[in-house]
Amino acid sequence: MLCREPGNIRESASAACAGKTRLADDLSALSLAEEHRLDLDPADADLADLAQQAASKPGLQFSDNDGTLRVDSGRDRACLMRQDAPRR
Repeated sequence: MLCREPGNIRESASAACAGKTRLADDLSALSLAEEHRLDLDPADADLADLAQQAASKPGLQFSDNDGTLRVDSGRDRACLMRQDAPRR
């Protein structure tokens, strides 16, 4: 959590809680899928694109505080993985 000002503590805590809720939901869905009670819709996704998307919001926080967050895959071709399309 990045919060230099006291007013940002509530916002940062809320974002952290939302992230943990999403993680719990993902683990629950994975458990249901392993029990064959939930159908997943796997699709190809580029890992570098996913990393860029994941870093975009924290990157804004870094830039607001005179910092930089950069994702550099260091490659010229896609690194594909299988991902449940609706959870993207």
